[in-house]
Amino acid sequence: VALIRTIVRELVALSRVVEAVSTPVDLREVVESTLALAGPELEARATVVRRFEPVPAVRGSRARVGQLVFNLVLHASEAMAATPRSERELVVQLRESPEGEAVIEVSDSGPSLSAEDARRVFEPFFAPGGDRASRRGAGLGLAVAWRLVHDVGGELTHTPRAPRGSTYRVTLPRA
Repeated sequence: VALIRTIVRELVALSRVVEAVSTPVDLREVVESTLALAGPELEARATVVRRFEPVPAVRGSRARVGQLVFNLVLHASEAMAATPRSERELVVQLRESPEGEAVIEVSDSGPSLSAEDARRVFEPFFAPGGDRASRRGAGLGLAVAWRLVHDVGGELTHTPRAPRGSTYRVTLPRA
């Protein structure tokens, strides 16, 4: 029943076409409050490292930006499930791009994605390695995140980390 609720909630978020009210959003405040909300569960799963530089306010809605951040950190923490606890590190960075846009980077120390999986990682219902049975969610978190970013004119990318892990980089336009 819980999985069905999760799937329905994520499908609704993915298919939502109604535009949220776009206002200037204090990105650092939203990231900090989202991490505080998810903190106990995140801290139990991994060492959480925060690297925050000043960033400009971004265009969007506070709720959608919070959902975006939550989806990324939850995905990163779940990606490390098979990694020994002592090696799990989730890094959240905020910085300003040279073009003056706000950048959020969420990195994990889980296994790296194959080239094929990296190409498909933002597809709805996608499971890296084809392993749908071992995941906790419906496979919609990154697809929803991608949609939320693109709805405000931003960009979401995946980059493998050496020697292992992934970085998800979000670039959001200045408000």
